[in-house]
Amino acid sequence: MSDMTGVVVDIGDGAPHIVPVVNGYVIGSSIKSFPLSGSDVTQFVMQLLQERGELLPPDDALDIARRVKETYCYTPSDIVKEFKKHDSKPSKYIKQWSAIKPKTGVPYTIDVGYERFLGPEIFFHPEMYSADFSTPLPELIDSCVQSAPIDTRRALYKNIVLSGGTTMFKDFHKRLQNNIKKIVDERVAETNAHHRVEVKVTC
Repeated sequence: MSDMTGVVVDIGDGAPHIVPVVNGYVIGSSIKSFPLSGSDVTQFVMQLLQERGELLPPDDALDIARRVKETYCYTPSDIVKEFKKHDSKPSKYIKQWSAIKPKTGVPYTIDVGYERFLGPEIFFHPEMYSADFSTPLPELIDSCVQSAPIDTRRALYKNIVLSGGTTMFKDFHKRLQNNIKKIVDERVAETNAHHRVEVKVTC
């Protein structure tokens, strides 16, 4: 396979797509769409802050959520362990966002806690945000590769390339790589195969 073989995972504020490319040619029948994007992360962060009782100025709530997302959000390796870390030492992990209300000029401060890691988590547990979709991004990428011709799959797994600002969350690529590798390893174990499939995700 040439260097022009891989899977492009494009996630911005618009509709994300997973596109397999073999020797420079797109395998159109294997393209997958993911219904959640960066704008959904922003909406989810805003929703979480409001549900927790943080008083966001109504006119600026969405912009504040976007800034919080871009400044503080990251991707944990294990969401359960992350909850425990935050609960054991909240002062270490809770961040504060300070600004001035544009209409009144009154300063205000909000606490940013679980939102830091729950925002990006919708790509790995989409059911947290949408009841209409429950397939995690790693499973969809695996499905994309598995639907491609069998002789191209190994090369596709070895070159998964992330594109778009939403893929820039801290450790997003590591979590994605680990989750896809787990899916592949479990499949290999089930079929009693003796060969290893390499999975590599790059930004």
